[in-house]
Amino acid sequence: MISNKIIQGLVLLFIMAITCKAQQQPALKALSIGDTVPDFSFHNLINYKGKLSLGMLSDKLVIIDFWTTGCPSCIEAIPELEQLQKEFPGKLQIIMVNPWEKKDAIEKRVNAMKILRPGIGLTTLPNAYGDTIWREIFPHSGTPHHIWIYKNKVIASTSSINATKEHIAKILAGEKVILSKKTDLLLDGFDIKKNSLIKKAHPSLKPMYYSAFFKGNYGFGRGVNTEIDSTDGLIIRRFYNQPVLDLYKSAFGVRPFEKNRIRIEVADSLSLQWPRDNNDVDSWFENNSFCYEIALPLDAKNLLLKYMQSDLNRFFSATKNIEGIMESKQFPCWILKKGKGKLKQQSVLENKIIEVDSSTVMLKGWSLAAIYGLLRSNIEGNSNDIKIVDETGIDPKTILTISLPRDKKNFNKLKDGLEATGIAIEKGNRKVEILAIRPLEQ
Repeated sequence: MISNKIIQGLVLLFIMAITCKAQQQPALKALSIGDTVPDFSFHNLINYKGKLSLGMLSDKLVIIDFWTTGCPSCIEAIPELEQLQKEFPGKLQIIMVNPWEKKDAIEKRVNAMKILRPGIGLTTLPNAYGDTIWREIFPHSGTPHHIWIYKNKVIASTSSINATKEHIAKILAGEKVILSKKTDLLLDGFDIKKNSLIKKAHPSLKPMYYSAFFKGNYGFGRGVNTEIDSTDGLIIRRFYNQPVLDLYKSAFGVRPFEKNRIRIEVADSLSLQWPRDNNDVDSWFENNSFCYEIALPLDAKNLLLKYMQSDLNRFFSATKNIEGIMESKQFPCWILKKGKGKLKQQSVLENKIIEVDSSTVMLKGWSLAAIYGLLRSNIEGNSNDIKIVDETGIDPKTILTISLPRDKKNFNKLKDGLEATGIAIEKGNRKVEILAIRPLEQ
């Protein structure tokens, strides 16, 4: 039988162990700009061997990059972050943190993206996954989200645009740098998607149609959402922190990647689109980023784009003396036609991407509309004048399985892949509509 003294001793040892462990772990609380950073450790690390904690990095500038696989801009920024790390060896440490997803899910989704977009892949930077403690230490809504730590203090909370070579160099040199704070209004209880940009003054008011513009607001993040308000019978579309060009592209149905279906004839073209140099975004944002909301009756939703076009031209004619119109121009084209063979159809929409070999990928269970969109993205998303035109006459919802070359700009290989699925492609000239943004005639 165990004596009472032995039991008391074991209890005492247990209490001491818990106390010791508690002393080793810093107290958990949300940190803000100016706060001293405890020695928190990173867990579940990819691309790093051994222990890694904030205390071990006190002599370096640390940027914590919060990201998810559902954030395209996060993944597109990976090569830039890696380049920044190389620029400042021994002085900078960028750590990617994905506290929402498990390792298997991260690798699966990123590898799927990599098949269609070579060069995109998991970073060589330290990458902590599934460690939810970081969401409590640095609460935020929306990614990418960057926390800057220097000399054991939080010095900034920003979006990814502020992570530039120039800003990092100035901080390391001891110079004062003002970085725009990424304000998350959702953390203050304000959900823009639930509250809307415009809010009814009283429940008895029944809006029938409205539209309004607002200045950009960092707290909203960027994006577009559409809501069906069944109570008032409205379709509502909202745009958050959009440049003029992106608003016009949405209104005229020009896809985001279609750079060569746009012609800007305005002298001050830089004010219409996000600056190429991220060092310029903060000064640009105040006067050139807009939020916009429009609501129409549900039975008039087919007029939504027409009303948006009218709104934009009224507003920007008054504020920037410009207008947007669609013009028809002749271009060299690659034209999709119905082939002689039988369509390689299937009944189930899968949207799978299968890597056949180093030069070929299979799109299994894709709609024709999605395949057409992918071709336009790959072929028109650059500086050449070639356009893709669909003259197949096939229902865009038709589900196909098709093998295509990774290099979609190789016409002959693309032709072989399409013909095996029952679609032909030929070269020719066609009139194609492009979006022109031009100054108003005086």
